[in-house]
Amino acid sequence: MVMNGGKCIARTECPCYYNVQSRVLKIGEKIPSAKNCTDVLCTASGLVREVNTERDGCHNCTGGMEWTPCKDCHKTCKHRKMSAACLATCKPGCACPKGTYMDEASGKCVPSCPCEMEGVKYPVGKKWTDKCRSCECTMEKGAVCKESAAICQLAHLDM
Repeated sequence: MVMNGGKCIARTECPCYYNVQSRVLKIGEKIPSAKNCTDVLCTASGLVREVNTERDGCHNCTGGMEWTPCKDCHKTCKHRKMSAACLATCKPGCACPKGTYMDEASGKCVPSCPCEMEGVKYPVGKKWTDKCRSCECTMEKGAVCKESAAICQLAHLDM
């Protein structure tokens, strides 16, 4: 027997203290945890343990996405670099696994993103000429084009 709030109770009736939220839980009580898609449960042994939950949005990720505590900080094909400001707007949800990108057009996670120029898509690594420029599709920067006098002279000769 132990004292709890001035009463003598059996040890198996002791509440649990969940220090992450500074809350006291009754045995059997379950609340959302600090982690997404898990709850904490107060057990008869007085220990708080995490259990999976079936809250909406937790396990319904599609297109190769997975649940993450910060979906706003993941790269997409339109935004290939992550901004530092994303952490301020961070919300839980589905996002592509690390090392992949969300292709907004298909709604799926892809290992690399094509570049699009004037309605034509180019795979990463592809080189092409466009007017007076030589271009290359890169994963980091998208389509990178440089003016080229040689290409421009050839284009005028073809006319």
